[in-house]
Amino acid sequence: MNMNGIRLQLLLAKAGIASRRHAEVLISQGHVAINGKVVTQLGTRVDPATDRISVDGKLVEQEPLAYYLLNKPKGYVTTASDPDGRQTVFDLIPDAPVRLFAVGRLDYNTEGVLLLTNDGELAHALMHPSRGVDKVYHAKFREELTPMMIARLQEGVDLPPPRPMGKDGQPLPVPAHHGMPERSAPADVRVLKFTSRHTWAEVRIHEGKNRQIHRMAEAVGSSLLKLVRVEYAGLTADNVEVGAYRPLRPQEVAKLRQLCGLNPGAARATQFEDRSRSSQRSRPERTNRPAKSVEDRPTPRRFEDRPAPRRFEERPNNRFEERPAPRRFEEQEPAPRRFEDRPAPRRFEEQKPAPRRFEDRPAPRRFEDRPAPRLGEQPAPPRLKSRHQAPP
Repeated sequence: MNMNGIRLQLLLAKAGIASRRHAEVLISQGHVAINGKVVTQLGTRVDPATDRISVDGKLVEQEPLAYYLLNKPKGYVTTASDPDGRQTVFDLIPDAPVRLFAVGRLDYNTEGVLLLTNDGELAHALMHPSRGVDKVYHAKFREELTPMMIARLQEGVDLPPPRPMGKDGQPLPVPAHHGMPERSAPADVRVLKFTSRHTWAEVRIHEGKNRQIHRMAEAVGSSLLKLVRVEYAGLTADNVEVGAYRPLRPQEVAKLRQLCGLNPGAARATQFEDRSRSSQRSRPERTNRPAKSVEDRPTPRRFEDRPAPRRFEERPNNRFEERPAPRRFEEQEPAPRRFEDRPAPRRFEEQKPAPRRFEDRPAPRRFEDRPAPRLGEQPAPPRLKSRHQAPP
């Protein structure tokens, strides 16, 4: 055993054979051999340059590491295959040259930033709760969030049991739950804007429980209409359309490894085509052109004629730390109104005039108070003669 090498399960994870935990199972069951000798002891260290590792007789080859940022659309599951025949996020990257797996999960109806890689070491470090990687979501709540509801979310709430999801992405009835409920850690919650009846809020958490944002909304008596993850470990989906992807730059990979406490220079990133836009221009077909003779070729440039290389001080500074800050949600749209700034509702007394009381009505006029008729203006009505009255 080489004490200066790396652990065997870590090498299998980096090679894309399996996750580190599954690699430990393969080693314990005797599926892995080093230089033709089966090894079952966990923690065995190997030298990737000299040792020959095989799994079930097949030689393990070190494939280049790949890192993608996908802007996941709604209606895709975050699994390699789905028994119900639904589309997976890996269908959006059909030409990936290596086997990829997702860093964490996003629900069937959730959109936003999702990392795909074959670097098992980095993926395990990003998903471990002890790293405290920030995840930022924009959530649309079904109703207006009150200051009391926001305070409860910020302090942490007891989460209800997670709802299982059906084939159409709709939650099913909650099964019976026994035992102590899970509790969410304190979160950063702030209101982005109010609509007619709903609330858009930004929720920043550093843990990844199953359907956590949905369960937090249920804990305060609300529910979610839409959920978008806008940031993961400092990476955003700016300039990446929904359903498109792009490879991570070497500076971004080094930043992620440094965030997790890993060696920033240990990653061997490979360069792939950028698919940040969904519509790709097709390459024009090459036509059969007649070959040029040797005399028609241009004179090659001499070594002395090449331009002087740029000095290190003249190179453009493209460090990750000095990139322009992404536009925040508040800069894209007018500043939303805060809950405290909304106008006070009109009281019932201010909406309609107060009704008149029975005692306040004007007194009716008496018969004696009516004005006397003026003589000459209107003839008096004829008096009726009684049949008992004597003739004149």
